Amino acid sequence: MLSGFKWQKDYFAVTATPVTAGQLLGGQIIWLTLRVGIACVVYVLVATLFGAWLNLGALLVIPVGILAALACGVPIMAVAATTYNEGERFASIFRFVVMPMILFSGTFFPIEQLPGVVRWLAWISPVWHGNELARGVTLGGLDVLPALGHLAFLGAVLCLSAVAARRYFYRRLVV
Repeated sequence: MLSGFKWQKDYFAVTATPVTAGQLLGGQIIWLTLRVGIACVVYVLVATLFGAWLNLGALLVIPVGILAALACGVPIMAVAATTYNEGERFASIFRFVVMPMILFSGTFFPIEQLPGVVRWLAWISPVWHGNELARGVTLGGLDVLPALGHLAFLGAVLCLSAVAARRYFYRRLVV
């Protein structure tokens, strides 16, 4: 994303045509969805071939994975649209946002093992919400109300970040 804005300036070339900044953002989101969707399908196929999943709930992991990935990726698109320097911001984001988000997501250990003071970090992580949904659809035990809460959180993050990204794309690309 940053390359399209900063170094190669592909996005400026694209928006010099009848394609708008919003359409460009939409295309990038569709491309992210396709890449993640293909990875999810391959993951489900391989896991099923090795006997990791035996129920049809495994198929629901694909849309859950796509939604969680979009809730993580679209905010980064918004950040890329606001980055004018050489991208040092992304090193900080990786160090102070992405790594804690992965470590405190409940993927490697239950978040109940975290001290109560930092447990809120898991609750604001899209990865945690995606993990909870994926576990619920594959292993069972996910009630409707928590599932709707996880979906609402991921949807809210995705929608708010898409609105912000659209605004920043227009601000950056429409001169």
